Amino acid sequence: MRILKGKSMICSYLRASCCLIVILGSLLGCNFDPNQKKSTALIEKGITLLDENKPQEALKKFENAIEIKPDNYFAWTFMGFAFEDLGQHLDALKAYERAIEINPSYLTAWIHKGFALDELGEYQEALKAYDFVIDISPYDADVLNKKGVVLAKLDQHEEALMLFNRSLEINPDFAVVWSNKGVALNMLGRIQESIRAYQQSIEIKPDNATSWFNLGLLFENEKQFEQAKNAYSRAVKVDPDHEQAVRSLVWIEDKLNEQER
Repeated sequence: MRILKGKSMICSYLRASCCLIVILGSLLGCNFDPNQKKSTALIEKGITLLDENKPQEALKKFENAIEIKPDNYFAWTFMGFAFEDLGQHLDALKAYERAIEINPSYLTAWIHKGFALDELGEYQEALKAYDFVIDISPYDADVLNKKGVVLAKLDQHEEALMLFNRSLEINPDFAVVWSNKGVALNMLGRIQESIRAYQQSIEIKPDNATSWFNLGLLFENEKQFEQAKNAYSRAVKVDPDHEQAVRSLVWIEDKLNEQER
């Protein structure tokens, strides 16, 4: 079973929020500080480059912004975003920690610090970062999901399920969390509930190949091979490069052919 972090959703939301704050800052405060104005202009150029999927070029803009204004925590945070996109999670972590040093209450940096720690396998530290955010913002469905993902990696499935349920109470249409709830229920042996959770995820977001794949695995384990085949077929249709789904579909088709002989 594959669990989903929801990275793209939370990152796009947080980046959009950061962009808005940076722009507002440029409108409200930059005229009083020439260095802030120059730094903000460079951040805005870097944001454009991130949107164009050019993280290496964006990184240079954020570095230049920091050279001009070393205490610009937005620049440090966006530098972390660029490192994330480059898969350099340790460097991203350092950037987020610097942003937090400058502004200890900046939740976006704390959230992404948690994500970077998760990617680095530092699960207990990731939990601490997410707990800091949840203590201040207890109704953040994204962060509740992310903490649940980390707990699932630590095989704490009951605790993870509680967080997924809390997240869904806040946002019942959060497809990724329904899928993660399906994983947790399956690990707890609650198979029928797990199937319903995956189906709910798919109803909300039919183009989620991982949810279709996980549903196929469940049906296969229950020896419901026709249903498994249908689920794997949908996964491959959504994502032809989903190697596990492709292999599983071939296997299940061979299995069904053998039964017909």
